Amino acid sequence: MNYIWMILKLDLISVLNKRKAATKDRIKLVLLPVLWLALAGAVYYGARYVFGSIESHLAPVPGMADAVAVQLLNGLATYVIVFVFLS
Repeated sequence: MNYIWMILKLDLISVLNKRKAATKDRIKLVLLPVLWLALAGAVYYGARYVFGSIESHLAPVPGMADAVAVQLLNGLATYVIVFVFLS
């Protein structure tokens, strides 16, 4: 986490120290963290909704909700790994 903060701090300093930096660049710099926070919130509430509905729909079958959740997370992890390697 310290390395990420150091990189962000250096990027922020370099952007703010430019004398010819356009207002558009500064607005983008401010709106980008807001966009990432909104995306993180949407992913959080989406995952909470999906896993909550899996739990409620598969409650009569013991252990089935956990098995489905594990398979869903395994499939998602495989997708991410393939996406990273192919990009």
